Amino acid sequence: MKSSFRKRINLNQVQPIATKISSYTSQLLISSGIPSYDDLLGGGIPVGSLTMVKKDSYTTYADLFGKYFISQGLVSNHDILVISADNKPENIVNNLMSVIEGKSATIIENEDEEEENESNIEPKKKGVRFAEEEDKPVIKKKRVMFSDDTVEPSTRKPQSRKSELKIAWRYENLPKFNDKNKDDFVKNSFCSIFDLTKTVDPEFIKSKEENISLVNINEWNQDENILDKLYKEIENKLKSEKFSKDNNTKTKSVLRILIDSFDSPFWNLNSTSSQKYVFLHKLRTLLRNSHAVCLFTIPSYIYNDSRNDYVSNHIRRLEHACDCVIRIDSFEGMANPLSKDIIQDFQGFFHVIKLPCINTLTSGIKMSETTLHNLAFKCRRKKFCIETFNLPPEMEETDQREGGSIIRSCSNGKSKLDF
Repeated sequence: MKSSFRKRINLNQVQPIATKISSYTSQLLISSGIPSYDDLLGGGIPVGSLTMVKKDSYTTYADLFGKYFISQGLVSNHDILVISADNKPENIVNNLMSVIEGKSATIIENEDEEEENESNIEPKKKGVRFAEEEDKPVIKKKRVMFSDDTVEPSTRKPQSRKSELKIAWRYENLPKFNDKNKDDFVKNSFCSIFDLTKTVDPEFIKSKEENISLVNINEWNQDENILDKLYKEIENKLKSEKFSKDNNTKTKSVLRILIDSFDSPFWNLNSTSSQKYVFLHKLRTLLRNSHAVCLFTIPSYIYNDSRNDYVSNHIRRLEHACDCVIRIDSFEGMANPLSKDIIQDFQGFFHVIKLPCINTLTSGIKMSETTLHNLAFKCRRKKFCIETFNLPPEMEETDQREGGSIIRSCSNGKSKLDF
């Protein structure tokens, strides 16, 4: 029996470029530039959301997270707004990563795996020769004598197949992927691949000057209320018709806002914590009514919000005004460092504190809580990947987690009971 319920969808709605609709919540999504993070959120970052990224005191992986967000916006022809007080916004844009064109994500992942395998291979010792497969003894094959009735193998003709392989009938009318349309497939992809070893081409930045807006907080008058002035600056930027949700204009775009190191000492904010909370709440309301997404990094360790002790009421109050909250903790500087065998494949933990729930009661992400709270990240030459943190298999000699004593197998001892 079919249900009479039908979801109300506006068919005349103009969808912005480089966006897609979520299959879980029917929310408009954009890519963050990191495929694994998009999968974690159920396909991408929801349009109209506010994301907080907690910085680490020892590394700059949170800044790299923001660069991915801006780089993907430039490649997707979105407008970007960079706001900073610690660094010059020009330097942030000029030091973005370059995009890799002409290759798909699967090819690049295979290249990274081959490079990792080559780096893990130990070099051979000088003066010592190891037996290899090529050193196997050569076995001479016996010559086969053919009679008049037999036919030599070279003269035998291959048997023709009567029936060729065919794909299922439902896939015959689908467009095929060829090498000719390979470049178009990569350019029109939802998420691009970036090379962390190369910076973006300056000519590419010049071609995107109309889509780039920069705000340096240090150039403003410190006697004025910085938060109110910043809110008006963002509000004036979103008054453009291409960011509105009305269907009057045919061309639509998304504004990506990056606030670098919000509430750091370089901002010289004389406002109280309640005023900062009101600013984020007003900003989130402004984002809901337009095609815009905001991501800001914050040095939470300044407010005693460390990886072990979570006692900052100020940071906790700011989290309630955000839609998504994540924290990046590297393995460097840990009070109780882990062994190298455990952390050899990762650079740190990736904590998901809050997931976006826009126009829904649940996030719609089909992932268990144990998996969600057991994530780690690794940074390679061509990707920033988030995976489940798994412990390696136990070796013959391993240290216990609590006591630190060594567990040995029975055969290692010199007892008479060995067998």
